[in-house]
Amino acid sequence: MPYRKRIVELILFLVVINIHGQSIKTVPSNKAPELVMSLGKVTSFKKVDFTDQNYLKTLLVFYQSECEDDEAVMKYLSSRQDEFQTSKIRLIAVSGDVDQKTFEDTSQKLQWNGILSCDMQGVQGINFLNYGIQETPTLFVIDQKGNILARENAVEPVLNALADPSKELWRKIRRPPRPGININGKD
Repeated sequence: MPYRKRIVELILFLVVINIHGQSIKTVPSNKAPELVMSLGKVTSFKKVDFTDQNYLKTLLVFYQSECEDDEAVMKYLSSRQDEFQTSKIRLIAVSGDVDQKTFEDTSQKLQWNGILSCDMQGVQGINFLNYGIQETPTLFVIDQKGNILARENAVEPVLNALADPSKELWRKIRRPPRPGININGKD
């Protein structure tokens, strides 16, 4: 009987995850699903190779034009493009637009140097569905092996995931213990 209860709990857990847009396949530590980029007005497509040795990580952003939150995130990321590229971070933005003119106008304003794609299918596009995107902006950090390191809706946690791990480790090592905590196990 306890075995059945655990199965029911697991099924409920999986349902809750899918309801909240956290598709099982796009959680941190899993392999990133296939990402297909549309190339301009032509109906040709190209798959992204996350294992490209020219990049240490990939920052993947799902957004929609004419959304204030998305626009603010995209402007902020656009302002830091040089820093990302110097750090060997590939920038990819996937738009959920359904209108070509809106997409082109927004793209021109952003001056995005990375890869920019829109299949004009909105949130029903193949990439939005593969990544389980139900709200924008949604940002992913993907490592050189194609593993998802972070899935967030805000910039700050993504910047932490993009940081050089050696710097993060250094911060943890240098952090002094909290007062009143005995780290030696003695009184």
